[in-house]
Amino acid sequence: MMLTDWIDVLPVDVPRYPRVVVNPAKDAGLMRPFIASNPDVDFVELRGLDKLGVAELYGSSQVYMDFGRHPGRDRPPREASAAGCVVLSVELGAACFYDDMPLDSCYKFKTLNDAQVALRMVLADWETHHRAQYEYRQVIANQENVFCLEVGELLASLD
Repeated sequence: MMLTDWIDVLPVDVPRYPRVVVNPAKDAGLMRPFIASNPDVDFVELRGLDKLGVAELYGSSQVYMDFGRHPGRDRPPREASAAGCVVLSVELGAACFYDDMPLDSCYKFKTLNDAQVALRMVLADWETHHRAQYEYRQVIANQENVFCLEVGELLASLD
């Protein structure tokens, strides 16, 4: 049986800037070369923050780029999306599966060139891409309900 989890992000009222959040703990070897090849982009690392700090960082940024291996349905891209970031992700592990990361393929990348194209596309028209990821944000917002249903199904199966 499937038993998933959910995330929640504290609501914050902060201005949003055209910058990109990255997580140095989630790097499959592409993040550092990508950052180095984009000196005109404001990258900020997700590290050493409490729950409010995470919410403020995501809430004040336009994009979250995930360079990790995705051993499962990862928390950082879901938190970033819930906070209003457009999510771009390397297509590895669970990110390869639409059920685990329901994003259009244009928001997933395999190479540095693909990542470059995706980031420039989003930064050029953030509002359009933010709207395009509405369904992903809705899926994330509903994950607590899904978890409750899964627990109910699990308990019912024990009878």
